[in-house]
Amino acid sequence: MSQPETGELSVQDLHSTALRLHSLRSESAIIERLREEAERLTRAARSIVYLVDSRWGELYGAKPSAGSEEVRFGMGQGIAGWVVDNGEVWNCEFADEDPLYSEQIDAAPGANPETVLAVPITLTGRDCIGVLLLHDKEGSPFNEDDELFSALLCEHAAAAMLTARELGSEKDFSRSLAAAVAAAVDAKSVTTVDHSARVVELALNLGRALGLAEKELEELGYAASLHDIGRIDLHSLPGTKPGEAGSIERLRNHVFFTDAALRHIDFPESMANARLIAVSHHENMDGSGYPMGLKGNEMSLSAKILQVANAFDVISFQRRALIEGDPVKAGLVYLKKNAGKLFDENVVNTFITKRAYDIERRRFPRYEYDTAVDVTILKADGTESETIQTEALDISEGGILFRFERPLEAAELVRLLIHLPTEKIEALAKVARAIDDGGRWKIGAYFVWHGTIG
Repeated sequence: MSQPETGELSVQDLHSTALRLHSLRSESAIIERLREEAERLTRAARSIVYLVDSRWGELYGAKPSAGSEEVRFGMGQGIAGWVVDNGEVWNCEFADEDPLYSEQIDAAPGANPETVLAVPITLTGRDCIGVLLLHDKEGSPFNEDDELFSALLCEHAAAAMLTARELGSEKDFSRSLAAAVAAAVDAKSVTTVDHSARVVELALNLGRALGLAEKELEELGYAASLHDIGRIDLHSLPGTKPGEAGSIERLRNHVFFTDAALRHIDFPESMANARLIAVSHHENMDGSGYPMGLKGNEMSLSAKILQVANAFDVISFQRRALIEGDPVKAGLVYLKKNAGKLFDENVVNTFITKRAYDIERRRFPRYEYDTAVDVTILKADGTESETIQTEALDISEGGILFRFERPLEAAELVRLLIHLPTEKIEALAKVARAIDDGGRWKIGAYFVWHGTIG
C-alpha cells in the first residue's frame, strides 16, 4: 500500500484504516495494526505503543527492536506518561530539549528522535488506556493534520481494543465455567481429580502439533473440558452405590449423559462440533467403540485427538497405581500398540514424536520440609468446626497429606489454608484416606478447588 504524500490525508483513507482495525479481535494484532497505519498515514519513521496497567499504576509495552523485552514504568514519567495523565496530544519538535522527554521511555533503542508526536489512546468520556508515540516524520515536523488523524485513529484503536477485551472476558468466563463444571465432575473420585484439565492440555498440545487452526483449538478445548460431564449422573444409576465407579456397562452410559447435557448448551457457530467431538472420545478406528460405532474417517480429527489424549491420561495417571514401572511409558506403549486399530496412526505418532504428552502434572513442588496448614472441617449440617493448625507433609498433583489429631471419614470436606514460603493457598478438599501413624493420623485428601490468596 502506498504512503500518502504530504497534505493528502483524507477521511476516506482514515475510514478504510478504521475498518481494518475493527476487523481484528486480539489486542496484540490491534496494536501492531495501529502502529503500521499510523506510521503510514503520518510518514513517521517508527512508533511505540504503551498501554495502561491500572492494577499496578504503570505503563507497559515492547519497544520496536529485535528481541526487545517488555518495558514498564510508573505513570506520569516521560512524554508518554504525561499524555496518559492529561489525555492530550503532545507535539514536540525538538525532543532532546523538551523537559518531559525521557530517552529510556520515549525513544526506541538506538534511535533518539528529533521530533515526537504523542497521542492518547482513548474514547471520549472514558479513561485513557494507552499512548501512541510517533517519531521523525519524513521531510518535516508533525503538523495539525497529523495530530488530528492520529487522534482519530487512536480513538478507533481504543474502541477496537475495548471490544477485544470484552470478548476476551466473555471467553475467559465461559472457559472458567466449563473448567469448573469439569472439576466438579472429576472431584467425585480420587482417581479422576483433574482428569479433564490434563486432557485439555494434552489435547491442545496435540492439536497444535497437528496444525489445527485457532478456532478449531478453541472448539477442541471446550469439548475436552466437558467430555466427561455425563459422569455426574453415574452415582444416580440403579445398582451404583456412592463412592463406587460402577460396572463397565454403567460407565459406558456416561457418554449418553454427556450428549444429553451438551445438547442444552447453545454453542456458537464456531464451536458447532464441540458436542460431537466430546461424545466421540470413546469411538475407535476399527468401529469397535461407542456410542455410535464410528469407523476411520467417520471420526473428525479433533475427535481422534481427544480420544488419544483421554486414553493416555487414563492409562498413565488414573491407573498409575496398577502399573509397574513408569506409567507415562506404559501410556505411550499402549497408544503405539493400538495405533491403526483403536487410534489414528498419524495422531499417535505425532503425539509421541512431538512429545505432546509432556505436561506439568504437579500443581506444587513436593516439599521436603513441613508446611503449615490450617484445617477446618465442614460438618454435615453446613457449619464449620474450629480451625486446627497442623502441618502438611506433602502437596502434589491435586492433593495433600497432612497430620491431624484424629482420623477423618472418607468423603469429609475440609477447608484448608496452606502457608507456602511465597504465597498462601486456600483450598476445599475431600478426604480420601486416614493413615494410623502411631497415635497420630495422616490424612490424605484431594483438592476440589484451590486458589492463591494474599
